[in-house]
Amino acid sequence: MLATLDHGDTVLVPNPSYPIHIYGAVIAGAQVRSGAAGGRGGFL
Repeated sequence: MLATLDHGDTVLVPNPSYPIHIYGAVIAGAQVRSGAAGGRGGFL
């Protein structure tokens, strides 16, 4: 993520996700927003 994000960028992370998806963006200086991951019928 460090190669693609700049300080202050915003990243959309699915929820649920692995913690590294959030921490990687935070380490790069990005703001993290989460969104519900789920499809119709409960299939991800």
